[in-house]
Amino acid sequence: HGLINYQSQSAAIAANITEVRGDSLFLRVDTTPTALEGRSSNRITSKAAFGDGIYVLNVSHVPYGCSVWPAFWTVTVDYDTGAWPAGGEIDIIENANDQFSGDLVALHTNPGCTIPSTSSTQQASTQIQYTDCSGKTAQNTGCRMMLGSKPPTWGAPLNQAGGGLFVMRRDLSKGGTGISVWFFARGKEPSDLRPGSFAANPSGWGLPGAHFDIASTCASYFGPHYIVINTALAGDFAAATHRLLADPHPPRLHPGFCLLNFHGLKQQQYTASLDDDKADDNDEEYDSHFDDYDTNIEAFGCVLHSQCRLQKRLLPQGSA
Repeated sequence: HGLINYQSQSAAIAANITEVRGDSLFLRVDTTPTALEGRSSNRITSKAAFGDGIYVLNVSHVPYGCSVWPAFWTVTVDYDTGAWPAGGEIDIIENANDQFSGDLVALHTNPGCTIPSTSSTQQASTQIQYTDCSGKTAQNTGCRMMLGSKPPTWGAPLNQAGGGLFVMRRDLSKGGTGISVWFFARGKEPSDLRPGSFAANPSGWGLPGAHFDIASTCASYFGPHYIVINTALAGDFAAATHRLLADPHPPRLHPGFCLLNFHGLKQQQYTASLDDDKADDNDEEYDSHFDDYDTNIEAFGCVLHSQCRLQKRLLPQGSA
């Protein structure tokens, strides 16, 4: 899905497209002047699979610009077997080629899951773009919403504001609330999502930016999911947006960075490590690793100056 070569953990470290500084994880895309077989990049996949719960990503800076396609998402454990979209996919952060002014939140499922074209259970600034969640339609957009721009949720405005917290709640149990995504600007996050908190109470967060009220209609379309963070270049999604927004002389692609930490279900903070030998064996479930991902790609001529620094926390539901 892109003109990139996803690298293994050891290769990414050797190529200096990833590094850990303290509790910060930097993810970069190769910036050599010429890349004849696509650029080296990172795709991190959680070792454990997760279901209902709250997923928090504290982003300082997200890559953006011409051809750039970053994403923070969860996807069925059967993704690499060809079963997708069976088991579902939840896109929490996604955009490509700067075509959209806000973050795109989407669900992809087998045919049969849909959402209403209007909603009173999410922020009024959110745009419902597509209502059919099927991953087998011609456009393959899934059911998709674009978050508003006040506060900014994408691109230069998001980064200039220092990023913020993207939060996804998956609650597909009987009587559940469905799937919801919030964005909290830097310094505006709820107290129960700040470092040191090990429980979260969404009832105090206000209306979500995006709300998919599907617990009673589409719960069976979703199975256990891996958590994925990656940066792609070009690819089918970016190419589709480029046909709508083409620039033969794009400006310099923009640097990005983000911060990756884990808070597990235990009363303890887990710091993600890219060196499995240094990870505590008991905390393996909370460790992150680089998956090998082979793809056939073509030559790509842009010079990219982009990296990512991420902070992610998984919090149990309920009160402290």
